[in-house]
Amino acid sequence: MLAREIESGRLTEEKISGMATPDALTALTELSGVGVWTASVVLLRGLGRLDVFPPGDAGVSRGLRELLHLEPGASVDRAVERFGDYRGYLYFCSLGNNLLAKSLIHPAPLTPQVPP
Repeated sequence: MLAREIESGRLTEEKISGMATPDALTALTELSGVGVWTASVVLLRGLGRLDVFPPGDAGVSRGLRELLHLEPGASVDRAVERFGDYRGYLYFCSLGNNLLAKSLIHPAPLTPQVPP
């Protein structure tokens, strides 16, 4: 339904961008088949709203627990809330940590590499 709304022009990036985050979440979740997680990911990854953290993402929560050295199964809600309007960064940190752990990306060198 989200794709149809965008394709038809009834929902545009400009419309959503002009809304406060809570209003944008409401507008998106009112669409059939769009839940809070999907709406949050659209706002965070699609529109760069860093004040959004997709709730209920088990993989991201697991990654955050690892990064924050929390017990398995511990809630990450407090840590997420402490980041306030920048909580979306935690989502990306968790994803990056997962990619590092799988050797799909590599850390930058500690000292800049100067070409010979």
